[in-house]
Amino acid sequence: MKKIFIIDDEPDITEIMSLFADQLGYTADVSPSGDDAVGKILLNDYWAVFCDLKMPGLSGLEIFEHVHPLKPEFWKRFILVTGAILDRETEETVKKKDIMVLRKPFNFETIKALFLQLEETN
Repeated sequence: MKKIFIIDDEPDITEIMSLFADQLGYTADVSPSGDDAVGKILLNDYWAVFCDLKMPGLSGLEIFEHVHPLKPEFWKRFILVTGAILDRETEETVKKKDIMVLRKPFNFETIKALFLQLEETN
């Protein structure tokens, strides 16, 4: 069974994403902040990472920057999750680095389609 990692400071988001992942046949680990997430990503064999863009401590982009050089296989399965409108600089960075973005609010069908897309790129 593939394991995903969900990083979000909103407990409701980590809970619902974990439930969706479980319904789709994945297991999930969660973290409420980016500060301990980098170490967990490096120590575990996660298939995909869903990371809130804006959190206290390290942001989703900062986590990506720390992890990508050490685990470059994540670049296609590192998904930024956000409910905010991206500013110009963030939008350009996301496009340049080809990072997938999942917009809040989302539903089960959106997550299911995203997981299917990730499976196809595997």
